[in-house]
Parts: sequence; C-alpha cells; structure tokens
Amino acid sequence: MNDVIALLVTPTMPPAPVATETPTVYYTPSQTPTITPVPTFTSTPTLAGVRDSFDTPEEGNQPLPTLILVPTATPAPPISFFSEPNSLILSIAVSSDTLFWGYCEAPKYVDFDVRLANNLRVVYVLLFLRLVDKGGNQSTAWGGGAIMKEIGGSTYTYRVTPQNISHYSEFKDAWIQYQVVAATGGLKILDSSPVYRESLSLKWCLPVEVEE
Repeated sequence: MNDVIALLVTPTMPPAPVATETPTVYYTPSQTPTITPVPTFTSTPTLAGVRDSFDTPEEGNQPLPTLILVPTATPAPPISFFSEPNSLILSIAVSSDTLFWGYCEAPKYVDFDVRLANNLRVVYVLLFLRLVDKGGNQSTAWGGGAIMKEIGGSTYTYRVTPQNISHYSEFKDAWIQYQVVAATGGLKILDSSPVYRESLSLKWCLPVEVEE
C-alpha cells in the first residue's frame, strides 16, 4: 500500500500573483558630463544693477523701487525641436522659453508636447529634468523621469511647474536642461532625444514695488 501512495502526485497551487507598483525610472542621459552634487546655498547672490532694500539713499533723493524682474504679459512663442530622420521621437514642442517662480503674475508652468512615430512597443514616454545655474557651475542631479500622458495620435503631453523640479527655490536664474526618452513596458530604452541645455530658463520674479 505504501508503494502505491508513493506514486501519487500531490497537486500544488501556483503562488498568488503579487501586485507591483509601476517603477520610477532613473536614467542618466548619455550625452551629459558627470553630474555634480546638489549644491548647498549659503548666501543670496547680488544682482548687478539691483538696489538692495537696506541701502540708504543719498540726501535729497527719494528711495527707488526694488525691481527684480517683470515678465512680459505676452507669452513667448512655442519652441519646437525636430528629430533626425529615422528617429522614433519626431518632435518636441515647448510652450515657452521661461518658467517663472515667485510672486509675479506670470504663468508658472510650461507645457511639453512630444510626437512619436507609430511604434507598438512604446509604453512610456519620460521627461527628465535638471537645473544648471547660469551664474556658476552648480547643478542638480537628473530626477526620476516624469511619465508623460498620451493624448492620442502618438502625441504625449506634460505640464511642468516649478514644484516638479527639485531644489527650484535655490536658483534665481538657471537653465532647465531636459531630455525625452521612449521606453517599453519593461523600461527598455527605444529612443532618446538630445539633451537640450540652453533653450529653457527658470527665473525668480517679484512684482515692482510701487510707491504711493
């Protein structure tokens, strides 16, 4: 009897699937130099031609209003980049050349629109950003890629606000460098755009103090 029992196969149930979250992609563009550490700022730079609020006016002169930056009311025309032949990423359109942060009334966002050639393997289109100070050599690291939203016709969009960029409040005037990457569901890179280094700015702004 024991020999018969030994021949019986006890069925085993497959393990229950474990739900996994969509991974955050970290990618260092191949065309960039070694990324410098996130800077620690100990002082606020003095802008040339800007009067400090604690300056004492000369006798007989009236105090001057503090002018930091007044953005124009008319937004800049969209910036478009077109890829080389046979590239999967056909074009990248940016709604403005400047992203503002601070207290002025300028729009504090920039829209990215990316158009791809038809490719069934594309699952993710990712936007990578970092900051590089215009007045020195400070920069932030490339963050995890933001997943762009597909809006049909192989077109993807993403609205960037200052809060999307790490340490934005530590930069008064910087370049926003960016790169677009198309990837599969397994995060295999299918194509990537060049790194755009000096086409989009981040600027701090304040309104003009009007004397009564």
